[in-house]
Amino acid sequence: SAPGDIINQFITFARVFDRQVALHGRTRKAVEEVLRICRDQNVLRDYLAKEEAANIMFTLLDELKAKRFMEEELRQEGRQEGLEEGRLNMLKDLVKDNIISFKDAVIRSGKTDEDFSRLTGIPIPER
Repeated sequence: SAPGDIINQFITFARVFDRQVALHGRTRKAVEEVLRICRDQNVLRDYLAKEEAANIMFTLLDELKAKRFMEEELRQEGRQEGLEEGRLNMLKDLVKDNIISFKDAVIRSGKTDEDFSRLTGIPIPER
């Protein structure tokens, strides 16, 4: 096949892939449809006929799913850390303004005296 022909086939493959992902998401169904359509249209037939082509596409989809899952987990952790930081800052302000005691703030934070002191910069009061 001519060099221009292979480029056109890759372009067609990319369009079919994008369309199937739009319809089915990044799923096995999308990959199966891409392979079927491309084989039916004689697009990259020699490449896609090999079983490893499907395996590579499935592997890439699984890696993308894993990456998206990890990104979501990191976002959740970031939100949790942000909430905890905001809560500690609020408790710190309440102690500094003598609205609640150091001990009450520690109890509400769920931390030890030492951790609360280290995280807020408020010294542990003398007993």
